[in-house]
Amino acid sequence: MPLDIPGGAEPEKKWERNTWSAKNVSKIIASSSDMMKINSQNRSFSASVHRELLCYYSPYYAAALKGGFAEAQTNTITIDLSDEETADLVSWLYSGQIISSYYSQLFDVYVFADEKKMLALRRSLMSKIVLCCDARNEDSEANEINYFGLDDMLPYIYRLPPSCGLFRYLADFYVHHWILMPCDVRFDKEDPDKRIPREFYWYVIKALAADRNRMITPKASNLLCRCCQHSSCNYHEHVSGDEWGQTCEEVYENTPTDINVPGESYYD
Repeated sequence: MPLDIPGGAEPEKKWERNTWSAKNVSKIIASSSDMMKINSQNRSFSASVHRELLCYYSPYYAAALKGGFAEAQTNTITIDLSDEETADLVSWLYSGQIISSYYSQLFDVYVFADEKKMLALRRSLMSKIVLCCDARNEDSEANEINYFGLDDMLPYIYRLPPSCGLFRYLADFYVHHWILMPCDVRFDKEDPDKRIPREFYWYVIKALAADRNRMITPKASNLLCRCCQHSSCNYHEHVSGDEWGQTCEEVYENTPTDINVPGESYYD
């Protein structure tokens, strides 16, 4: 259901809120003076933001802060993010930029964005994650992100829906950066409690089958892998070519490999 954004800030096309837009953010800021405070989890960081801006990018908060919920009667919310992660959220709302470069912070904010239905934030995070994790980018501002392993990944796999971009990205990263040969997949040892969702097993098997001819050495594999070589739009959850054209076409130079047949990839 469209949000009632004062001052004409409601986008003309239904997909415009799917990515961060300086034009729409400027309209919201200019047309609304209703501010609210966002506190980090431990309440040691707080920032004032435009209520309409948060609601514009989050259907969850639009319902909570404008509906009949208790949150609608307050000017302060506390979110389940650290100080740095909360600062990332505020920075993104106003600039579209992600400050953090560490995988744990990026992944934590992504989980938050998924829970709060913030598709535009998820897309910005996936673009940053793909850039930082690109194995070809030795001078990356966050080369340390390449050092996360399966144990670090599992808490996020448990919390994310299989359809989201980060879930699929982690499956790709597992295949291309943590496994040298298909026979090295040892989920029984890495997940003795059998908690990994079966969809993750399926994605990994499909990715290995589709990429069975890749080079075995990690360096050569990095040049061919989907998570490093292709557009971050592969993880933006685009619903169609039209939606991609309206939201990311002017931002990303390379057409994502899956967009010609939306939703169809080696995952399906």
